[in-house]
Amino acid sequence: MPRPSVVQPQPRPSQGDRVVSDDAGYLWSATLVEDQGEVLVIFSCITDARRSGRISCLAADPGIPFADLPDETLRDWLRHAPPIGRLQ
Repeated sequence: MPRPSVVQPQPRPSQGDRVVSDDAGYLWSATLVEDQGEVLVIFSCITDARRSGRISCLAADPGIPFADLPDETLRDWLRHAPPIGRLQ
């Protein structure tokens, strides 16, 4: 009789993503992306995939490590970040 194999998932290295809740209690993943001198924070809703992602463009590096930013700062950026539209 064959033995069942157990697959161990490989841990993904953290990219420094943060998880923050919005005012309605939804959880959002916040990812810092630097591209051609611009600093962006991309928000993706974890608890409801139907919610549109959001993107916040920062004028400059926040000055402190992304991991050390207060949750309230991320919540404020999320409140002001416009939804990401669909590509057509």
